[in-house]
Amino acid sequence: NVPAAQNVVPGAPVSIVLKVDQPTGRQVQGIVGEVLTNGNHPHGIKVRLRDGRVGRVQQLVDEATARAASEGLQNLGRNGDPGRKKAQTSEETNDLSEATETTPSLPLVICPVCGSFEGDEAAVAFHVDTHF
Repeated sequence: NVPAAQNVVPGAPVSIVLKVDQPTGRQVQGIVGEVLTNGNHPHGIKVRLRDGRVGRVQQLVDEATARAASEGLQNLGRNGDPGRKKAQTSEETNDLSEATETTPSLPLVICPVCGSFEGDEAAVAFHVDTHF
């Protein structure tokens, strides 16, 4: 049982399943930034969280949980991949390279209509359709 469309609004604290996590059902929490599905959907309303991740809403959660889960996750891509972010100092880069491996990401595209939306080619194509 997923929440109905009238309960999934911008600013709502939710738990979503990212597309890459659909096989496992792993959920992440955050605050809805934009509702991407019109009406109800049997697998959950698709939303973009304020931090940039996109997924289907599985349940509403309390605001403290959602805010804590999305702390420090600003400017992420739709599947939680890092997007563009501020340049790191060489010390930060060295710390990160020792602790993590990098994963390839899709090239970012900017909306040719408004110039403010950024995402992979599929996300921008979907976004452009919303202008018309």
